[in-house]
Amino acid sequence: MGHVFISYARGDSAFARLLSDRLAAEGFEPWRDTESLRAGGVWAEAIDAAISEATALIVILTPESKKSEYVTYEFAFAMGEGVPVIPVLLKKTRLHPRLEKFHYLNFTLDAPLPWDALIKRVAEESDPLHQAVMKLSADLKSARTVDEGMDAARNLARTQHPAAREALTQALKHPLPEVSFPAAVVLAELGDERGTPTLVKGLVGTTYHQALNSLCKLGQKAVAGMMAMLPTHYDEVEGMLRLMTNADEKATPPLLEALRGGDAESRRAAARMLCNLGTSDAAEALIEALDDEDEVTRLSAALALKRLISMYGTLLGERLDEASRKLAAALRDGSVDVRVESAATLGLLGRITDPSFVLEPSVVPALTDALSDQELCTTRDGSRSLRVSVVAVRALVDIGGAAAVPGLLKALDEFPAESLLGWLQLGGMAGGLTEVIIDALGKAGDAGAVPRLIELLDGKQKDPVQDRAATALGRIRDASAVPSLIRLLKKRRDADEDDEYRARKNVEIIEALKSIGTPKALAAAEKYRR
Repeated sequence: MGHVFISYARGDSAFARLLSDRLAAEGFEPWRDTESLRAGGVWAEAIDAAISEATALIVILTPESKKSEYVTYEFAFAMGEGVPVIPVLLKKTRLHPRLEKFHYLNFTLDAPLPWDALIKRVAEESDPLHQAVMKLSADLKSARTVDEGMDAARNLARTQHPAAREALTQALKHPLPEVSFPAAVVLAELGDERGTPTLVKGLVGTTYHQALNSLCKLGQKAVAGMMAMLPTHYDEVEGMLRLMTNADEKATPPLLEALRGGDAESRRAAARMLCNLGTSDAAEALIEALDDEDEVTRLSAALALKRLISMYGTLLGERLDEASRKLAAALRDGSVDVRVESAATLGLLGRITDPSFVLEPSVVPALTDALSDQELCTTRDGSRSLRVSVVAVRALVDIGGAAAVPGLLKALDEFPAESLLGWLQLGGMAGGLTEVIIDALGKAGDAGAVPRLIELLDGKQKDPVQDRAATALGRIRDASAVPSLIRLLKKRRDADEDDEYRARKNVEIIEALKSIGTPKALAAAEKYRR
């Protein structure tokens, strides 16, 4: 084991002697120029040789030593020779810029002084293997390519020295990816997830496959680190979570924490990711997020709840009712996008088949009010524009049943049938919007819709609308519709000369009369069938 060089100003000689004695008592060989410089020798050459052969250099920092050119020369020469430098702050003073990167030991305190820490540090630096680790660490920091960095990082790991892992961890902070990325890869090989953020950054370009393999190797251990990168590297994190088995459960807690207490970017990313994960545990936080001050977060929460309701339905328990109430309230949100998605999500309630499910009372009135909302929004893929009112109609159609009838009737009144026949298909709604509303009224089987459906028969509607109205009346089976159905048949008979064409054209009306089944209806059906 070599000696330990002590660099100090003459005014600090007393502490230098004390330090020398403590080192000697611990079995180290201290070197101070007042004791070790041979008489008649050339001072500079002897100092250089003593520093070069030292296992470590301790520099005592005080205002006096900061002014000393000799002290500055000694620690600078040691750094150039690759000799470990251990700063000891004896009196408060501003550090030399070249020493700021080192962790110093603070001896300015009254008690207790960090003698044990100093001895441990000297012992580590005096260890030949530790010195080899420091050399390899320096090689890693000087790497110019990722391949060079990989070689240096793996050489560090092969030493199996505790300081090697610490050196790799410190390399993660290096600004150059040629240094930080190899350190992250090798740490992952050691089962250490601290390099996860650096690996996430590496999921692009030439380092993609290495980063992907390393993150997969870490598995769920990497999830927390990936969540921290979500606001800035959303796509990369999302892609990794899709590849990892059972990552959803591990990812959900930090996402919920970010959704409830993160900054705006973190809340947005968390809500968006929870939408993709679709974990039922997220329901409560997503419901709360519908009141978030940030519009994008509210929109992402509405989208996430859409997925949760679609996946879990009544399994959400009381949270389903709470979500329904909040989504109904969100139909008055200041953002048209939030209103559209909230209306679409409420429509999913109509697809719940559990007989015990009872629709939250505020939903239909809120959707009915939204029929007056004519504002447009563009879909996320930019392919089309949606009007809030039309999405609300679709939701009422999906909910269906007697509860939806008042809203559906208002929809017929809000939009003249002629203006709706030209609407494009909306989310699976075949044909024009009016026809779809009429079909929903028929399926509901509520007699309250009969007067309005009869109006469609007697009015100047086009044949498809009249046919749908006739079919709906046949489903409801209300005898008060029979006279209007017969009048329509007579009107068409008088207008068409081709008997075969007329018979095909009147099929829906004749079937409606047969469904109603009164003697008068059956007689008319038989008469006009021929």
